[in-house]
Amino acid sequence: FEVYRGETPDFDPAGHKPVAVLPVSGYFLEIFRDTSLQPGRTYYYRVLPVDWAGHRQALSPVAGATTPKDPS
Repeated sequence: FEVYRGETPDFDPAGHKPVAVLPVSGYFLEIFRDTSLQPGRTYYYRVLPVDWAGHRQALSPVAGATTPKDPS
């Protein structure tokens, strides 16, 4: 799986480098933790499945979330 991050909900991952490439673990659920985020910002993600032969599948819908603000 290739994970892409954008700063707008309509971002297009085409031509961008993924923030992570996750190998298939054989489990039903794959987990990705993005540790390079800034407080109080909204980030959007899309996932691109790639099969064992390198064939790209359809992009996932956009998912977004806002990080908590810095308490200081």
